[in-house]
Amino acid sequence: MKFNAERFNRWFRLSKQDLEISRQMLKMQAYNIAAYFAHQTVEKALKGLLDGLGFRPEKTHSLLELVEQLETMGFKVPTHIRETCRDLDPHYFISRYPDLGIDPLKHYNEKLACKLVEEAEKVFKYVKEMATLQSGKGEEN
Repeated sequence: MKFNAERFNRWFRLSKQDLEISRQMLKMQAYNIAAYFAHQTVEKALKGLLDGLGFRPEKTHSLLELVEQLETMGFKVPTHIRETCRDLDPHYFISRYPDLGIDPLKHYNEKLACKLVEEAEKVFKYVKEMATLQSGKGEEN
C-alpha cells in the first residue's frame, strides 16, 4: 500500500501545532497545560502515521494503544519510543482533572513539564522520520 502523505499531514500539522503550544505553555509556566499538549503532540503524530499507512487510527487517547496498533501492522517501534508513550499516557487526564486525586497546578513543575515536552519532541521526530521513510518506499512497511 502506498503511503498517503496527504492523510499523514492532516494529522501531523496539528501535531506540530500542539508541540509549539506545549513549548509556549512552558514559557508561560502553565506546566500542566504543557504536559497535556505534549501528550496531544504524540497522539496526533501517531494517528497521522497510522492514517498515512492506510489504517484507521483507533478512537483512543492511549498512546500505548496506538503504538500497539502500529506493531500489529508489522511496525517495529523502538523500545524507547514505546516507553515514552507509556510514560506520557496518564498526562492526558491528570494534567487537567483535579478530581483524579492529583491537583494539576501543584503536581506539575518546570522540571517535569520540560521532560514531558522533550519526550514528545523525540516521538514527533521519530514519527516524522518514519513517514519520510514510508513516503520514499511507496509501499507499506
